[in-house]
Amino acid sequence: MGAARGVLQRRVRACISRPGVVSGRVIYPSLWLSSSLSSSSSSIPTRSSPRTTVSPLREGRRLPTPVMAGAGAGYSTDAGASEGQEQETQVQISQGEDAEQVQGGLKPLLEKGWVLDGEGMGIQKTFYFRSYFKAVSFVNVVASQSAIKKHHPTMTVRIGSVDVHWTTHNPRGLSSKDIAMAQHCEEGAELMGAVAEAQGKKCALPSVTLLGTPSREREA
Repeated sequence: MGAARGVLQRRVRACISRPGVVSGRVIYPSLWLSSSLSSSSSSIPTRSSPRTTVSPLREGRRLPTPVMAGAGAGYSTDAGASEGQEQETQVQISQGEDAEQVQGGLKPLLEKGWVLDGEGMGIQKTFYFRSYFKAVSFVNVVASQSAIKKHHPTMTVRIGSVDVHWTTHNPRGLSSKDIAMAQHCEEGAELMGAVAEAQGKKCALPSVTLLGTPSREREA
């Protein structure tokens, strides 16, 4: 009995230590072990659990939007129309003023070329003159009346034009003082001989002789 057991143990060790032949195929112990494990695992029934899909929107992520060539090249006619339409500036009358009186005095001034500023808080106009002297004289006429009324404008003087801007700072807006002083500007401009824009004096570039010009052409 002991001899038979020893022979069996030697045969088992031999099968483990070196390949054996089973049904004409060479089987290595490691391959036999792996094939046995795979066959045993395949025989065990598995239960598949349903996969839960989480929407990227629920996680707070945004799906990438594919960009195609030429996409977004369309133009909205509604947007173009709204951008093309200029909104008319509304006059902002100073608090405490008689709105009807201010509006009544503003209308004839607008007909004479005065315009509302960008905020609608005041009015402005450019007066043109044939000389710088007349332009400065017009400024002096307006300045003297401003000192009397204690209401000053913003004026920009050029060689043949003067920009005038009237507004009330406290409280902000267009007031009856602005209307009265704008009317005084019209009277002063007429007194100083204001002209149309095309007739106003403009800066002229001095005639400079170019270097290299033949002497005959310069003499001519």
